[in-house]
Amino acid sequence: MKARGIFSSIILGGALVLSQALSSCSGEAPVLQNIRAVQIQRQAPEGKGYSLSVFAAVQDSDGFEDIEALYIVKDEEELFWKLDPESWTKKDIEGSAWIGSNGISLAGSEAFPEGSYRLIIVDAAGEKAEREFNLDKAGWEGLSLKANLEGDKLDIVGSSALQSFQILFLDASGRTLFTVDGKKGSQSISQICAQYQEYSIAHAITVLALHANSRQALMSQRLSLK
Repeated sequence: MKARGIFSSIILGGALVLSQALSSCSGEAPVLQNIRAVQIQRQAPEGKGYSLSVFAAVQDSDGFEDIEALYIVKDEEELFWKLDPESWTKKDIEGSAWIGSNGISLAGSEAFPEGSYRLIIVDAAGEKAEREFNLDKAGWEGLSLKANLEGDKLDIVGSSALQSFQILFLDASGRTLFTVDGKKGSQSISQICAQYQEYSIAHAITVLALHANSRQALMSQRLSLK
């Protein structure tokens, strides 16, 4: 999900219109319970790149299906991203519905600017919930991650600062189908994902390794399952 470059006309220029439209709608606003934001350094054949993983725990009194869009806004740099049910990933964690993406990115391979971001949830009635989160400057020196897949065996090697590992199963378009916990060392792909029906349509995997500070992570190259 790339940043959109027409921020000023849609978000800044349209802020008053958007506010008026939302205030004219009836119904209860959705509830934005929590936000998790992690900066990711991605490995790829052409070199390193950066993306942002943002997930929000949300509720809506009219049901989760009533939520129509998630916006992420960086006012100073005039950047914004939009996710909808076709582009976000949904996770159910301890009774809460989390929506977001691991693939929010900027044009090129640059890292994300530091500072304050706004996350906005909008439902079908036009009601919204908004909350801020911050990105600190990330330090990537000394961090490394290697993932190798041979047949059914996945081997993961990572720096000591990387303390939590997830294996993302992707469809042909690169969208995440489901995620399972991984570990350093060897593991059997078929065993750890036997309970997931989507495994039959998974085309590739990638490993996401979370830093001990919980604010940054490394992501391996995609490894083909086909």
